[in-house]
Amino acid sequence: RAQNSGDASDKLVLFAKVYDVAPDGSRKLVNRLVSPVRVPDVTRPFTVELPGIVHRYEKGHRLEFVIAASDTAYFGNRGVKP
Repeated sequence: RAQNSGDASDKLVLFAKVYDVAPDGSRKLVNRLVSPVRVPDVTRPFTVELPGIVHRYEKGHRLEFVIAASDTAYFGNRGVKP
């Protein structure tokens, strides 16, 4: 059960990631980009802003955008800043 205390550390934090997926299904995290996103109100739409990057996708590769509930780089860190 979640309670709203007004404290920023109690807000939902998701992690946005961009992958380069090869034709064989293997995938690589582009520029090791993981962007924490604080969701202030889960009942309303929100915008995810990623830092600008440059990456060339090879022919046959595809882009995969993932929203994850966790990331090992931020494990145990409830104080993630947007």
